[in-house]
Amino acid sequence: MKAKKAVKKPGARRATAPKPAMIVTPPRPATPWKGQGGILCTLLPTTDDNRRDYYLVLANKKPPKPMTWAAAVKWAQQLKSDGHDDFSLPTRAEQAVLFGVLPKQFDPHFYWSNEPNAGNPAYAWGQWFYDGSQSNYLKSNECRVRAVRRLPI
Repeated sequence: MKAKKAVKKPGARRATAPKPAMIVTPPRPATPWKGQGGILCTLLPTTDDNRRDYYLVLANKKPPKPMTWAAAVKWAQQLKSDGHDDFSLPTRAEQAVLFGVLPKQFDPHFYWSNEPNAGNPAYAWGQWFYDGSQSNYLKSNECRVRAVRRLPI
């Protein structure tokens, strides 16, 4: 008895397996990560059911001067380092971790996060790197900026 050939229906898609997790051996936290565009901060658990845990990498590059929030968002999105172009401003939670793990990588000033103030669109959140507090500032103020990238595992 011959097996029947599967007939592909027009428009049908072939099921694909999910992409495998990245296999890497990271350096110790607070150490430059060769080829990854920056310094490894730490491994963070995801807070989103649809994403995986990830390594947080602080970009090697810094902008030459403070900038408004809109300029900071654009600068981070356009940043390229070690061939990577997937940088963004950190979340408030990520900034708190950066303050705890990599405090020497920051001057003791206010740094923009990627989070606008939900209650007042003229403001955005950020982190003070001299005492660890977080507050929001007018987006038109010029503040310090650092970018991060996230490497899912």
